[in-house]
Amino acid sequence: MTDPVRRSFLRAVAGVGFWAMGKTPRSAEAQNPPKFDPSQPLPPNLPVPVDDGACDHLPGLAVPSIKLRSTSDRWVDLSAVQAARVVVYGYPRTGVPGQPLLPGWDAIPGARGCTPETCGFRDHHQDLQQLGAEVFGFSTQTTEYQKEMVERLHVPFEVLSDADLSFVHALRLPTFDIEGMTLVKRLTLVISSHRIEKVFYPVFPPDKHAAEVMEWLRGHPVEAEGSEKVIALVAFPELTLLDLVGPLQVLKSLPAPYRIVVVGERKEPMATDTGLAITPDRTFAEIPRPFAIIVPGGPGSVAAMGSPAVQGYLRSAAPGAEVVGSVCTGALVLAAAGLLEGRRATTHWAYAPELEKLGARYVRERWVEDGKLITAGGVSAGIDMALALAARLTDAATA
Repeated sequence: MTDPVRRSFLRAVAGVGFWAMGKTPRSAEAQNPPKFDPSQPLPPNLPVPVDDGACDHLPGLAVPSIKLRSTSDRWVDLSAVQAARVVVYGYPRTGVPGQPLLPGWDAIPGARGCTPETCGFRDHHQDLQQLGAEVFGFSTQTTEYQKEMVERLHVPFEVLSDADLSFVHALRLPTFDIEGMTLVKRLTLVISSHRIEKVFYPVFPPDKHAAEVMEWLRGHPVEAEGSEKVIALVAFPELTLLDLVGPLQVLKSLPAPYRIVVVGERKEPMATDTGLAITPDRTFAEIPRPFAIIVPGGPGSVAAMGSPAVQGYLRSAAPGAEVVGSVCTGALVLAAAGLLEGRRATTHWAYAPELEKLGARYVRERWVEDGKLITAGGVSAGIDMALALAARLTDAATA
């Protein structure tokens, strides 16, 4: 073939394409991939995912403290959610109505069905709440992408974004790559006492999965209220944040049946010494008989000493509690309730005279134990006290 003829041949091929030259044409689906239509049922004969062992390491792991952006425009740390159980269903990627599915999506085992799965959790949301579970969705899409789905499907719970894969990598969750995206394989985590209690993996069929989770929850009820040991951290306006967060950070890692709850007069935001507001998980009335009570200190201690709500709660709940503790000037709040009369206790050294005027016997130590009472000096001593308490409740290795 001479060069002029060859050039003419190539121009002709470029104009009509190689399919016109006798090669097998692409399928209609390849040329025009199907568009996502949420009104249609899942296609029959979808490939069933198999258990490859990629989640075998998860049960029993502590949930990492990682903040994930939520479709409610806030940051959620799943390790800090206070609920009897937390159900987190991870899904690969929801489609957008009218837009083509990713190439070969239906051929990937377990990929198809994210919208039906979400609708299942939506429709059973109240039932799951009644079973003591707080539900979150989770994927590696951006929050903006997720919001379209949440608004379109009227999803009543928050969906969390791990677009930077920090949560995925921390737990070594299984993923797959497609079209330049890393997507999480479909799975569900049931979290209790800040640890992974149950893993559903693989998940199939996705549209029936919410009912599957509900069946498991019914068969594995949370321990009866009387057997759960609630450690109540008392909140009041203008407390010292570190006095509360220090012990909370230590004690939240305790295994079941211990559960950490921040309690207050009302479940409304209250200022702290840092300017950062906190909101109690429960009211005083909702946690009338805690296993343990810990009172932080701070500029608001004086007001708490005269607060009918705070003082009334301490006087009613402390007699039945097995542990009563304080950090810094929280000891003054306990003493004002008559709980330290004649007992050995400590506080910030600058407030020792006030503590003794309220009937306590001041001891200048980082923390002091006297029977069921355990009190700590200023700020960081609260962490040491919490470690000592954790060792008492479990063992030194756990602490």
